[in-house]
Amino acid sequence: MEPLAPQLQAAVPRLSATGREIMALLADSGGRIESADSVALRLSLRSRHQLARALRREGLPQIEELCAWIKALHLLFEWEHTRRSLYTLALDAELYPPTCYRLIKRITSKTWRQACDDGFGIMLVRFVNRCLSLRGRDSRVSIEVTRIA
Repeated sequence: MEPLAPQLQAAVPRLSATGREIMALLADSGGRIESADSVALRLSLRSRHQLARALRREGLPQIEELCAWIKALHLLFEWEHTRRSLYTLALDAELYPPTCYRLIKRITSKTWRQACDDGFGIMLVRFVNRCLSLRGRDSRVSIEVTRIA
């Protein structure tokens, strides 16, 4: 199974070294962090405020939203490779399953089943579109879905 970090790097290619480092750190942790300050320190930034400015410059969501997106993408990525329930995936990741169901609904505006039907690829495109909207660009990545019966 291919790790999540390279897929995120490829999906959001115009990041500086700091932006790539932030994405890699969060992808490797599955979007789970102790605090914004701890992430800032691991990235050799002085404070969570400097981290927030770096995220804004990169066109990435605030740390809380970014972590939520990465958790959701991580869970979908795992589901596509294992086809295990969200409940099982959450327990394996030492997360509280009801919180994961709410996270998916909040980030994707869809239920877990609907998110699975859309798949990781479409959710990744939605994440990229969210980043593009923060960069102030009108360009969006279009979604072209081909269903295999």
